[in-house]
Amino acid sequence: KSPGVVARISHLNRLFNGQQLAKNSEQLVFDRGLHYGDGFFSTLLVINSKLANWQAHWTRLKESAAAFDFEPLDEMLLKANLKQLIANFKVDFKADSTRLMVKIIISRGKGGKGYQPPKHGEGFSPNLYCFVRELNNQQNNFIKAGISEIEWGIQPLLAGIKHLNRLENVLAQQAMEESLFDECIMFDINKRAISGTQSSLYIVHNGVVKTPIIDTAGIKSTSVNLIESCLQDRNIPLLKSTLLLADIEQAEEIFFCNAIRGIMPVKIFNASNKKIGFSSQLAQDFNQKQLSQLETL
Repeated sequence: KSPGVVARISHLNRLFNGQQLAKNSEQLVFDRGLHYGDGFFSTLLVINSKLANWQAHWTRLKESAAAFDFEPLDEMLLKANLKQLIANFKVDFKADSTRLMVKIIISRGKGGKGYQPPKHGEGFSPNLYCFVRELNNQQNNFIKAGISEIEWGIQPLLAGIKHLNRLENVLAQQAMEESLFDECIMFDINKRAISGTQSSLYIVHNGVVKTPIIDTAGIKSTSVNLIESCLQDRNIPLLKSTLLLADIEQAEEIFFCNAIRGIMPVKIFNASNKKIGFSSQLAQDFNQKQLSQLETL
């Protein structure tokens, strides 16, 4: 076959929903994030065009890159992308209540053979994706929580990393869809409490706040540093420990937290009432501290 024929055939070997993709789609078509989930992400809050809790998100991204042996990330380049993204998003930032959700995805990009990733110096580089959408005004409403029927698998090498393989969370959200719960606690296959389906988990017992150890499963929260700072202001310790169902049931209070919604106090857990006084106050402290530490792009 002539070189021209080979080239023409190679341009036609990819379809998307029945349509041929152009040659310049190669970066997306062969992205290892799509093929293998080879990458990681972080979702952060933007308030009045400023980044909330940026250092925690940047630490997550750096640590994830190091864990997966990616090339070191460039913080200035990443923030420049975020600045451009937010500037291009037509929204009125005159009110302090204007909030955006920004998702940063970093994949290994194309390259390698099968599962084997490309080595440094082979000319391949990670891909950076940034997405933004406006949020409705969300309240820290008291929520109803239950127990998810979906359990975390055990993999210490991935524990703590918000990698692109989030099927356990997807299954947990699907399973919760028909329930009356706003959030559910996910345990691992060893019956240890790990997290909510899309949030980190905390309990209050005998004046001590506890959160699960993330060493075999789950995601390390970017909000834990703010919570710990709020607790230090009140001279209350935060303990990372193994939590079982009995610990959850005996807790005076339960609350969840994520980067977008903040602290979510649990009013009802498995049809039993829970106290909400301390966690409700902590939610206010959390919001105030977050506003005081916004980072300008």
